Amino acid sequence: MKPILTIKDVRPQLPFNINYGMADLSIKHILDPKWNVTIDWDVYLPSKGMNLQRPFVWTLEQKQELIYSIFKGIQLPPISIIQFRNDDKNITYKIIDGKQRLSTIISFVKNEFPIIWNEHEYFFDDLDNSIQGEFLYHGLIRSNIGYEYPDQPISDQDKIKWFNMINFSGTPQDKEHMNKLLNNEI
Repeated sequence: MKPILTIKDVRPQLPFNINYGMADLSIKHILDPKWNVTIDWDVYLPSKGMNLQRPFVWTLEQKQELIYSIFKGIQLPPISIIQFRNDDKNITYKIIDGKQRLSTIISFVKNEFPIIWNEHEYFFDDLDNSIQGEFLYHGLIRSNIGYEYPDQPISDQDKIKWFNMINFSGTPQDKEHMNKLLNNEI
């Protein structure tokens, strides 16, 4: 007789609190210098001597498709971040999952690439104010947020555990990178 499968069997327990899908990141907030927000795209793991995140890998076409999805009102999967506040109240968002999506949105808002619509090229600054508002203010980026403080650090092993738990679809991870992360862990 097979055992009953429980949620504890399939969802690793993590020793830090995560607000799942309860917070919306505002691109306007992230980009506004007065908020002192830093984004850690790579999340360096000292115990491994490497970054948790792979390099930026999305093609221009993948980036444009994400922007089209936002235009269409398609709800994006949440990104997963660790919000670190230091003693000076500066905030660092350590990106656990969603690097490609978040960087694409920020890059588009900064006019670093265009979309093509009806054979015309449009950068962010070419858009109507209502569309710009969707990107800047309306919480299109749902987030799963774990919280880290100077006196309550999250271990490299727990960052890897969370990363591995949620990073199973999309553009496949490099097998060598994943093997290095998981070697002698979890």
